[in-house]
Amino acid sequence: MSEALAARPYLRRKVPLVRTVGDYSPVGVPADLYGEDDGGQVVETGHQIPVGLK
Repeated sequence: MSEALAARPYLRRKVPLVRTVGDYSPVGVPADLYGEDDGGQVVETGHQIPVGLK
């Protein structure tokens, strides 16, 4: 938070402050991937792999 306060002194005010964005575009999420091994057991095949939303 100290970096934010240094960069934006108005955050120190004691009054409520709301900021919004006009538009956003999500690009993906991290996901764990699972598959089956040779014995048919479910195993994790990938950890925190970026998966696109499009």
